[in-house]
Amino acid sequence: MLTALAVALAIAGALTLGTLGSASAQQPDPLIDPAQGGAGSRFQIVGQTGWVPGETVTISFGFSDTPPPPSYAGPFYNEQHVTVLRDGTWSFPTVVNDKLFPFPLWRPGYIVVEARSATTTMVNAYIYTVEGRAPAGLPPLANLGSGPAPHVPVFALTLALFAAATGMLVTIAGAMRRASIPVSAAPASGARRTTDNHPLAPGLQPQLPEERIGVRLASQELAHEHVAVD
Repeated sequence: MLTALAVALAIAGALTLGTLGSASAQQPDPLIDPAQGGAGSRFQIVGQTGWVPGETVTISFGFSDTPPPPSYAGPFYNEQHVTVLRDGTWSFPTVVNDKLFPFPLWRPGYIVVEARSATTTMVNAYIYTVEGRAPAGLPPLANLGSGPAPHVPVFALTLALFAAATGMLVTIAGAMRRASIPVSAAPASGARRTTDNHPLAPGLQPQLPEERIGVRLASQELAHEHVAVD
């Protein structure tokens, strides 16, 4: 049963890794790397898919106290422009300083990044921290990836390793448990047993019940003869 449980855990880990791995292809766009930082930090904004080569992309920045939805409407500040490359991608470096917004960033929050072209509009966010304090509403494991969404490949790898380690521990525990069960000692190879399970020395034949009765009767007759002689 323990072995079956270990196999089930391994299969569950593999299925989880496959499911989350397929979801990792749907990374947020534009990609923001690294995912978070404080005042003076730098991050890269990267357009990956859905952009038309040669188009101009307008990048705008907003600030929100909560994770922004894809339909976040602003307000936005500090517009910047970049041209989509021939491979359909683009990138733009950004520094978090007093020029990014017309107001000071004194509390944790989300720096909202809107990338807009004639055919595409997409939104993502940079997690802004103050003295190591993250904003409210931060999803679990968000600091492992790009933007508020958790980094799926790392999360999937963590689950798979946990499942594999658990299965291995269960298998080892089952093997140790089986090894600790005492095994009854078998009789020596030369020994034989009677119908009463008593061992006999090698070369001796067991006596049948009729033979035992005959021996007892012969012993009694010898005893009577001895008494008569006396």
